[in-house]
Amino acid sequence: MSEKCEQTIRLAAINDIPSIMEVINDAKALFRSQGSVQWQDDDGYPNENTIQNDINLNQLYVSLINNQIVGTIVITKVEDPWYKDITGGKWSSNEPYYTIHRIAVRKGFYGQHIAYNLVEYAKKLAKENKYASIRADTMEENKSMRGLLLKCGFAHCGEVILGRGGSTDPRRLAFDILIQ
Repeated sequence: MSEKCEQTIRLAAINDIPSIMEVINDAKALFRSQGSVQWQDDDGYPNENTIQNDINLNQLYVSLINNQIVGTIVITKVEDPWYKDITGGKWSSNEPYYTIHRIAVRKGFYGQHIAYNLVEYAKKLAKENKYASIRADTMEENKSMRGLLLKCGFAHCGEVILGRGGSTDPRRLAFDILIQ
């Protein structure tokens, strides 16, 4: 008989950085094994500085099972400057929105709904704080993220170009979901 493990989600703390980097590095290795260039940039993005900044801004959340960090997500109220120009479609709302970034799951926990629960948590926060929508982006080749977003009710809206230096391919598919 297997024991069901409870997943909890909380804001990340500075002392979580080593465990968070393990999760991020698992995601980087997975992308690399799939032939993806996502998170394979010369600047190491996302790196410890990225993670520390997210923690300092109170926008990085971690998922835990048995006190082990098994997933991460950035949930931010800061409007993304790269989302101003969308091609091939339009956003569902022009009202203030949340954005989700840098979703990653620890190896050994794939397929256990960790990422799904993190996105659902973001939807809950957006609703509680009366935000109209949540936006996200991903590389076209990231089929697992595209599938996750669609499973969580997001719609493909078009394409955006990221202006962050060091990115191998700045083009991203744009998704959003209206929050009721």
